[in-house]
Amino acid sequence: MPKRSVQRRLGRSAAVRLRLLCRKSLDPREFGAVFGLQSNETAKEWLLTEGKQRSNGDVLFECTCQVRPNRRTGLPQLHGPFVHGYADQRFLYLSWRPTGWRPGKPAPPAPGWVRRLKVDLTSITPTQMRRAQKGGRLEASVPGTANDGGPSCALPLLGEGWTVR
Repeated sequence: MPKRSVQRRLGRSAAVRLRLLCRKSLDPREFGAVFGLQSNETAKEWLLTEGKQRSNGDVLFECTCQVRPNRRTGLPQLHGPFVHGYADQRFLYLSWRPTGWRPGKPAPPAPGWVRRLKVDLTSITPTQMRRAQKGGRLEASVPGTANDGGPSCALPLLGEGWTVR
């Protein structure tokens, strides 16, 4: 698809809502940790936005991203305070960090399982982005617990991956 026609359809920047469900997540308080969607605004401060805990153990995270054409390919690309990675490798981080950690202070002792779950965004298609911009939202689920019993860190999306609702 020509770069110019993608830019016309997307405009300079458009918003897309993302909803990510972490299924059966471990309770971070039991381990002296904080669990949340990691901001990319500053790596030094490792800012986390906590999700909404559900009664069944799932945790829901929501954010809004901007969609702009990739300068090189013209294809839609996600940007925003929670989007990490290079242009062709976008992802979100669901991160665990020790409760007492503060920027500029020595890190408190942390259990070996403190992790980050990398949630791939590259499987979102241009068609899905356009549909989500028209009043929908992109949704996906990830497992909350890894095979070793600790927090997930590198597992694939559950079900159909990213879908538009």
